[in-house]
Amino acid sequence: MVYPLESTRYFCEITLCSGLKYVDDVWVNTIPIPNAFRPESDIETNREFKVFAEPDDRISNYKMQIFNRWGQVIFESTDIYEGWDGTNNGQPCNQGVYVWIVIFTADDETVTNKGVVTLVR
Repeated sequence: MVYPLESTRYFCEITLCSGLKYVDDVWVNTIPIPNAFRPESDIETNREFKVFAEPDDRISNYKMQIFNRWGQVIFESTDIYEGWDGTNNGQPCNQGVYVWIVIFTADDETVTNKGVVTLVR
């Protein structure tokens, strides 16, 4: 298993006892996901929590959900470019830690990422 910090191409060469060689490579795309945000920030990219993905035709069936500490969904989106602004039904959420889950399909494989994000007020 590898967990690169940035998108990376890995090359693999296997040589069998018979001398036969197999060579392959794979491109591993990383999707940066922040661990904190502040809606009142002077820095625009820090004002909402979102997955910072470059346009990629291979990504489909995207869904992001944000949960409060009681496990209730307080934000949900199927638009990869839409982020959570720290509100629930138009009302500001309290400062604290929230759970997120992102599910999408890439190259015919379903990918699930989970984590926490800190909302700073």
